[in-house]
Amino acid sequence: MEEERASLQMVLVDTHQHALALASAEASRKDRLSPREGEILYWASQGKTYNEIALILGIKTGTVKFHIGNAVRKLGVANAKHAIRRGLERQLIAPPQA
Repeated sequence: MEEERASLQMVLVDTHQHALALASAEASRKDRLSPREGEILYWASQGKTYNEIALILGIKTGTVKFHIGNAVRKLGVANAKHAIRRGLERQLIAPPQA
């Protein structure tokens, strides 16, 4: 009986470790922002409006909104402000490379 218990405990520990690894991999996949999403969140974190970001990057305002929406979804937050905060907390937002 004790041997079966120890064996079951080992299976449970192994299963738990595997589940943690899968959850961690899933979380890191969700946190990946495209370079453009990161760039747009950077400019938004600097207080730029969607129109200003569009002018800086030479794209349309709708494209800025599209990328902000993707970042919001990927980071699992409610809005752009939360995406900026989460991106900064997780060091996903950096100044664009010159």
